[in-house]
Amino acid sequence: MYTNDALYKTIKELQVIEQAQLDDALAVANNQQVLLGDILLEKNLLTEEDLGKQVAELLSVPFVKLSENVIPKEILLIIP
Repeated sequence: MYTNDALYKTIKELQVIEQAQLDDALAVANNQQVLLGDILLEKNLLTEEDLGKQVAELLSVPFVKLSENVIPKEILLIIP
């Protein structure tokens, strides 16, 4: 899991959202006790893909866009 502060710091460094909008989103997230990423999506400040890439980077895992990958049928059959 990532923290709101970690995501805030990453997005601030990238300068992809105006500082005032980012600060406002962080305040809302903290007041509502929800994830900053959810607020950024709700306010249309980031796309799901862009958020996913940033979260993947924070968690040190590769970002995978599943809509661009074919999952073998035998794998799908074992998923409940």
